[in-house]
Amino acid sequence: MEENILSLTINSKIAKVERFINDNGDLNSQDELGNNALIIASQYGNLEIAKLLIESKKINVDLQNKKGNTALILASFLGYSQIAKLLIEAGADRDIQDKDGKAALDYAKQYHHNQIIKLLTN
Repeated sequence: MEENILSLTINSKIAKVERFINDNGDLNSQDELGNNALIIASQYGNLEIAKLLIESKKINVDLQNKKGNTALILASFLGYSQIAKLLIEAGADRDIQDKDGKAALDYAKQYHHNQIIKLLTN
């Protein structure tokens, strides 16, 4: 079975993700839940892969999955401040809301992720 960007991201295959990017693979492919590789990297807290994906400038940083979550919403929910910082610096939209009407800042406040609150309010 040929590996795709989603499985490479889930399995933290950094060198293979780099190769996939360099070979112009489709970084915005989605799984059955609507997640792209950046959303998965954010869920797993994989800073190195998130950085590679963002630096490629080929990934949609604001893609919403079927629940309306973006990579920034998930990083804020889970407390991955370094990934949230990367996403904000890449221009991720802070105001996108998920299907529950919550944005990244709402989750950062709910779970007391103070570093992320600072990033989102500056």
